[in-house]
Amino acid sequence: MEGTKYYTCGIIEDEALAYSLLEKYILRLGLIEIKWSAPSVTEVLAEPHEKVDIVFLDLINSPLPIYTKIDNEINQYGKIIITTAHNEKYVNTLGINYLQLLNKPFTYKIFEEAIHDVMTQLQSVSKIA
Repeated sequence: MEGTKYYTCGIIEDEALAYSLLEKYILRLGLIEIKWSAPSVTEVLAEPHEKVDIVFLDLINSPLPIYTKIDNEINQYGKIIITTAHNEKYVNTLGINYLQLLNKPFTYKIFEEAIHDVMTQLQSVSKIA
């Protein structure tokens, strides 16, 4: 579509089923290109990854010291959308700067609404910059 802004993303997800569903939703939306994926934050931090617009970040089941690095180091790759089964109250205790929280399991409609909100936020930021 002419005039449509397309975005890039990276996915940090260790569960194959969750990754497949997220990939399916991204492809269905048709506005985001997946540039890279990794099973963990540690892997992303260990080797350089291409900067993207959005990083889908799955939170693992137990808190780790790695979360203190997320805000400084993962945000250099792109703006974060958290995908997790944890509630928002718990997520907010981690101190991660994120644009959206998608609670698993989430539907395509919820995904689409969240992405459109994030795209609006990203467009606002790019107009200011």
